[in-house]
Amino acid sequence: MRIGISGASGKIGSYTCQYLSQFIPDVEIIGGTRNKSQFIKELEKKNSNFTWRQLDLKVDKSIFDFIDEIDIFVNASGAQNLSRSIRKIILDKMPLIEVGYESYFDSLNREEAPNTFLYGVGMAPGFTGLLSRAMIDCFEKKNENVKARKLWYLVRESISRSAAEDMADLFASKVTINHIASLENNAVSLPLFNNLVYPFQYYDAEATAVDEIYNINSSETYMLREDGDLYNIAARYAGDKNGLTNYFIKASEATAADSQFVRMAAEVISDHSSMTIVLEGTSQSALSGCTCAATIANLLKNGCKSRIERLAECSNWKEIYEQVISSGVFYVNETYNQSMMDLGIEESGEL
Repeated sequence: MRIGISGASGKIGSYTCQYLSQFIPDVEIIGGTRNKSQFIKELEKKNSNFTWRQLDLKVDKSIFDFIDEIDIFVNASGAQNLSRSIRKIILDKMPLIEVGYESYFDSLNREEAPNTFLYGVGMAPGFTGLLSRAMIDCFEKKNENVKARKLWYLVRESISRSAAEDMADLFASKVTINHIASLENNAVSLPLFNNLVYPFQYYDAEATAVDEIYNINSSETYMLREDGDLYNIAARYAGDKNGLTNYFIKASEATAADSQFVRMAAEVISDHSSMTIVLEGTSQSALSGCTCAATIANLLKNGCKSRIERLAECSNWKEIYEQVISSGVFYVNETYNQSMMDLGIEESGEL
């Protein structure tokens, strides 16, 4: 079995290669990039089952030559880099795994693809959906009905230009001047997060898919920022996507300078009890790559019942989740039988 990974030298792609070699040591990995980076050269020396091919996703012939050599296509180079027509050609030949997410995937006819298509495999949104399902599953085993779900996560990591552009698009479309004004002084001190943080709520498509599966009516997902001037910056660069993109890149480099990590706190509340899980790992990219590799490994082992689906809806969600958790990607993994806010009261000595 030959796994082709586009963007193999990028942040998520390189971790996907690393964890895939850990999960399936004898799998053949073919990494496709435009240029042969130092990472690719080192990986070729360390792993005899890894080979490099030149791949330019803007050139159709380059894509066709690449897919002639592989059995599964993994796109870790950005969802926008594959056109819908190229995706259809790939899916006519083999399964396709997308690290990223784009809304038009939802409009694809599930019978349109003869092979499996899984999308939204990166941490946000992918792993957040798996985490929510795992927590809800614990309550279902106790015959308790989950009525609310929340997720907070904080990332310290330098980001790529494409990720910064995505964030700039988000603020350009979602954050209005009135929104900025209402949130200008919204610093909060959250239990389990050491510093004052600035949360903003956003739409998490994968976690929302979980809400639909379990009929959960109340759910919230928050990205946390340590940059208190974020909303003012967004207002300052209104209409200047390039300026806002450059700001996000510089800000991410500054926050990641001292330490790099990703920390999540997920909470579910049932009619009778609450649960909070806290996870911390080295980086969001490592978690995304690990989740992607676990998805590939389980697809090879167990197949997939549906043709086109989000990772959170995948029939193998539990196996993928457990493989990520046992991989060592997290160095903090703690469970509390309380809500996160109750933990805060306990820590402050108010109980």
